[in-house]
Amino acid sequence: MSYQLFKEDVADVRLTYYHNKGSDKVLKQTAESKILYSALKVTDAQAAKEKVGSQSEKYQGITGVQESVVYKDDYLIEKVSVDYTKANLNELAKKLPEVNINTPSGKRATYISLKQSERFLKKQGYSKVKNGHFKELKVN
Repeated sequence: MSYQLFKEDVADVRLTYYHNKGSDKVLKQTAESKILYSALKVTDAQAAKEKVGSQSEKYQGITGVQESVVYKDDYLIEKVSVDYTKANLNELAKKLPEVNINTPSGKRATYISLKQSERFLKKQGYSKVKNGHFKELKVN
């Protein structure tokens, strides 16, 4: 299942969740974010690197997580992949506090729920993408 948060002249964030058919348990999640430097209030790759580099470093060394950033002329592309069959949810919560893995009752989740993820994404303004029909961010 894929979702997109699209803001014209700002950013294009695409999330894909992998799960077994009929299961609520997410096995893997990928994210690809394309963000214009103007949205970060910087003008070039070096300034963007200084602004987002520390955020990128937080992902390094976490079991089951891969993250990379490529800096282009006017924008950056960040790719994050989390393999939940290898990742430890407690380690994720500790090293990435912005990743909320608690259940609605406040208890620590034992797996990532597709239904809970969908509800959260809709509240954040994401749209479900069907048949790979993503909107395209205009970049130079």
